[in-house]
Amino acid sequence: MITQLRPLIQPRLKPKKIQMTSAGDDEMALSEHIEEFSQRVVFCIIILVLATLVCFTDVREIVKVFQAPAIGVKFLQFSPGEYFFASFKIAAFCGILVSSPIVLYQILLYLIPGLTKK
Repeated sequence: MITQLRPLIQPRLKPKKIQMTSAGDDEMALSEHIEEFSQRVVFCIIILVLATLVCFTDVREIVKVFQAPAIGVKFLQFSPGEYFFASFKIAAFCGILVSSPIVLYQILLYLIPGLTKK
C-alpha cells in the first residue's frame, strides 16, 4: 500500500512545462487587464485628489492670478456659500490641469503595449 502511495507523496522533481502560444510570455488574461486598468484608474484618481487639495490650499493666489487681467473689476458673491463653491471649482479645475500630464501618461502606459506588434 505504501509503495502505491509513494508517487503521490514524493514531490515532483521537474515542474510541468506550460505551453505558451506563439506570442510568448506577453499575453495577459482578461482579469489581468481589468486589474491593471483598475490600478491605473485608482492611481489617477489619487493624483487628481491630491492635486486638487494642493490647489485648494493656494486658491487665494490662484484667484489673484485670474483677477489680474480684469483691472478694476471685482468678483462679487451674492450668496453665503458662493465663495466656497467658487473656490472649490477653481481648485478642481486647476487640479485637473496640474494632474493631466500624469493621467495622460498612465493612459499611454496602458494602451501602448496593446498597439505594438510585440
